[in-house]
Amino acid sequence: MKNRYILILVLIIGLFSCNSNNREKEISTDNMNEYLESQLEDTTYLGVIYYNYTNGSDTLFIHGSASRTEKEINIETQFEIGSITKSFTALLLAIAEADGKLTYDDPIEKYLPDSFIVPENSTGKITIRQLITHTSGLPDEPTDVRIQDPVLGTEDYLNYSTDKLYYFLKDYKIEGNGPVPIAHSNLGYGLLGFALENIYGDTYNNIVTKKITKPLGMTRTGLNYTEHSDDNYADGYIGMDLFNWYRNDSCVLNGAGALRSCIKDLIIYAEANAGIRKTPLYTAMQKMQEVQMPNNIQDFDADICLGWGKFKNGCFNHFGGTMGFIAFVGFHPEKQEIKILLANTPYNMLAIPWLLEFGRNEMNKN
Repeated sequence: MKNRYILILVLIIGLFSCNSNNREKEISTDNMNEYLESQLEDTTYLGVIYYNYTNGSDTLFIHGSASRTEKEINIETQFEIGSITKSFTALLLAIAEADGKLTYDDPIEKYLPDSFIVPENSTGKITIRQLITHTSGLPDEPTDVRIQDPVLGTEDYLNYSTDKLYYFLKDYKIEGNGPVPIAHSNLGYGLLGFALENIYGDTYNNIVTKKITKPLGMTRTGLNYTEHSDDNYADGYIGMDLFNWYRNDSCVLNGAGALRSCIKDLIIYAEANAGIRKTPLYTAMQKMQEVQMPNNIQDFDADICLGWGKFKNGCFNHFGGTMGFIAFVGFHPEKQEIKILLANTPYNMLAIPWLLEFGRNEMNKN
């Protein structure tokens, strides 16, 4: 299933091939994607918001609603962004490195409580760089999470405590003697988020706010707590079932995928990463774009960077999904191009057909 999501991501970003002129101040809604409109007539797809910045002009596509009560979607409507959270975690690590608080080749144990024992892989102690690039040998999820059950597994995940992480790591063994292969690990990024909490003596959410969202002026990005400050957030669904999971600061895995955001904030974030918007974080963001290793995903070449994937056409990207939500952020620094998609469309097979066709449709334009 994971390979299908990777393929979707590849198809969506295939059209990063246009040059940029002067940035328009207002988002235009004049050029709606008629294909998306026709494909999303089925209400089981619920809500989608898609932003495209190409050739110096903006296009915003909005379809459906933020909930089954037909709540309106706008540029400040919050969606879960899933694994795009990992790019925020990697950026925090780049900031910490610039501040002299860590180096990427330090063992992760150095930044955990003294009692923690982290298993070694074939290269020795697991490093921060290995965790960022998914080459640590740790599994995708802790094996004591009931991942086969979308309800019980998610509850386990959202309530995964420091004690649970301690006992899991203490007993877990990484097999194999050769080079550590690339293997996606939510656990690894959760461990990085936990290390950041120990480095800064604060919660993951507060660190994101202080180090990233406040300096960038992103006012609607953070953990999805039970109580919302307003009603402008999307509910997540799988089919007709509500999957609106709330986060808490006690979860030790928040660095892997706990954030909510909106198109307005993610435009700022993508512009900053692409160098369209100059910010104090630009140097750290450039550090994240350094290729760490080449990688092949099916028939597409993609390089592994620090918190981003980089395709051979120069597009940096990340795809995210949780139970009830899917998300995508892509940007092309050289061509000054941005594409962002958020949806409370189900993160399952229902989402795949229209995403595949959307990607193919966009690719055929070039």
